[in-house]
Amino acid sequence: MRPTKDEVMAFLKVEPATEEELAALEKLAPGDYEIYSERLNMILAECKEVFIRVGNSNWVLAGDLIVGLHTAQGDLVGACLGTFIHSVTAQNPIKWIMRYFKDDPGVGVREGDIFYASESTYGGIHNCDQLALMPIFSNGELIAWASAGTHIAETGGIAPGGMIGDAKSRYEEGMSLTPIKIAENYQLREDLIEMMVNFISRAPRQQTLDLKARVTAADRLRTRVQQLAEQKGSDFVRGLLRKILMVAEEGARNRISRWNDGVYRNVTFIGAVGSRPGLWRICCTAYKEGDHVLFDYTGTSPENDSAWNCMPWVLVCYAALHLYSHGFHDLPVSAGALVPTDYVIPDGTVVSPNWDAAISHAPHVGEYNNVLLPKLFACMMFSGEDRQEIAAPINGVPGGGRGGGRGGGRALEGGGGWTRNTMGQGARVDMDGMDSSLFRSAVHAPGCDAEEAEVDEPTLHLWQKHRKDSPGHGKYRGGASGYTASVVFGVPYVKGETGTKYTRGRMLVGQGLFGGYPSFAIPGVSIDKSNLLELMASGEKNLPTSTEQVIQAIKEGIIKEYPDQIQGLIYEGTLRVGDATGGGHGYGDVLEREPQAVVDDLRKEIISDWAARNVYHVAYDAETWLADEPKTQQLRRREREDRLARAKSYVEFEKEWLEKKPPEDQLTYYGSWPDAKIVRPIIRI
Repeated sequence: MRPTKDEVMAFLKVEPATEEELAALEKLAPGDYEIYSERLNMILAECKEVFIRVGNSNWVLAGDLIVGLHTAQGDLVGACLGTFIHSVTAQNPIKWIMRYFKDDPGVGVREGDIFYASESTYGGIHNCDQLALMPIFSNGELIAWASAGTHIAETGGIAPGGMIGDAKSRYEEGMSLTPIKIAENYQLREDLIEMMVNFISRAPRQQTLDLKARVTAADRLRTRVQQLAEQKGSDFVRGLLRKILMVAEEGARNRISRWNDGVYRNVTFIGAVGSRPGLWRICCTAYKEGDHVLFDYTGTSPENDSAWNCMPWVLVCYAALHLYSHGFHDLPVSAGALVPTDYVIPDGTVVSPNWDAAISHAPHVGEYNNVLLPKLFACMMFSGEDRQEIAAPINGVPGGGRGGGRGGGRALEGGGGWTRNTMGQGARVDMDGMDSSLFRSAVHAPGCDAEEAEVDEPTLHLWQKHRKDSPGHGKYRGGASGYTASVVFGVPYVKGETGTKYTRGRMLVGQGLFGGYPSFAIPGVSIDKSNLLELMASGEKNLPTSTEQVIQAIKEGIIKEYPDQIQGLIYEGTLRVGDATGGGHGYGDVLEREPQAVVDDLRKEIISDWAARNVYHVAYDAETWLADEPKTQQLRRREREDRLARAKSYVEFEKEWLEKKPPEDQLTYYGSWPDAKIVRPIIRI
């Protein structure tokens, strides 16, 4: 019964209106849509707040979640969220349930049921994302569905943490639930909850409490929609939900029709698959005509034998994230808004692997779509009235984050929430990107405080602050990212940390816009079983406050390492520095940035003196923190002259570039050079 890829991709399209919905539409009075669509938004906001208050993990506390309202057929009508990506995936298992279980006498869809799912091949992203799905009935008729979902940092796979960088197939990634019924007559089935806890026994408390938080949020939405149906009638609810879908589609078509027709291409290169070095790429060509956009990912590298693969609908999730955040920012977060987009995603690629591929790092693969798309949409929108919605990409290099596990008898449930949710925003056409503003996948999720992370896992934080020089430079710079240093504390050891398996620091990923620089590649330092806790206990006050100071302290022998490690164990006192997720990319020429803005950034430690002088070519008075405008003009004039001297024609550049080729040992994951076609089959056992 596993759905085909074509079947899941078809789930993303809005179902045709039923006769009952069309008849109900006619009964909506003038003003009903405006009043009651806003009432639904308020209901969804209430349900999100309930979700946060009932939940346990820092994912929930940070708002990295979604509560969605769907039609009876499963189409998403509206959502309140931290993450746009599940505005796509939540409807897929509902539609599968309606197709295969609704009329099954052994399962059925009845009032008081709750379903649960986390399986990627049934339309999810990866098995860390768990969704509660609840049918909503009125007078015995199914009128809608409620969904509530969030990430969990443990799946019971071959290593702690749900995102298992060394997994080579789905068989190593732990619990992955096809849609199952976990409640009947409004009663949870304790046998199935116990089954899940047994699968995810490294983090039983998080599994139990966050499951109940999902269910509680979905049930609150069910209650509120039933109250609306009692007040206004079931037909009114049906008509209102269909009207929202129609308004979203009409708005999206009108918006797209304002953009420039054309063919737009972009490609992003990645320098490693997890911890394994090797070049690979994702290509996207956008064909925009009238009120429709087709995204074609032909030319993307083949699937690989790691967890760095994603199913094709994950690209739709991240396209939705970009569109809802920018071009469609004022439209309903609804399946209707995505109707004018289609996708060509070749099979056998890293973005459409075989069903048994490891996919626990699927979000990181999908996130590269948000490195590709800003440039495509910038070209479409630059000369039109939506120009102000253009933004440079956020950083494309996944940063650190600690997975689940057990350390010395204490559960380790998540971590990295502050850095994950404090990435820098990409620069805009008329302003800098916001500092420490968002998470790639959950643009509305705030960062947790260090104290919350320390409650959630056995660590101490040396600092939480902006990473100097993390923004991409430009006329308008990207936002600076947050970063931390932390020490394992309170347990003798932690087993199987997964954060070090992320791709990081090997190469820049993505581009700035219109001459802006990308953000930097993230450096990091890890010291096994350091003496930092001893230094703190002795009252040492001159502890390091940056990556550079940590490295200097190591050179000077102040911070020492005790390398008596057992493979897979991280002992108390282990130091992790540079746990950052990257700043936003820049927009426009650095030589056009206001000199005083550069000096202000320098004073706030957003950029370094080196960047001010060598990137922005700004002169300033270090005592008064004022830019020297005349001298800056001289420096910039000289730099423009040097640029012309260094320049070469495109014909010269292309001839030289086409002769280049990476070493063969760097092309393991790339495919054939240069067209990235499949050269070897992947066998998973």
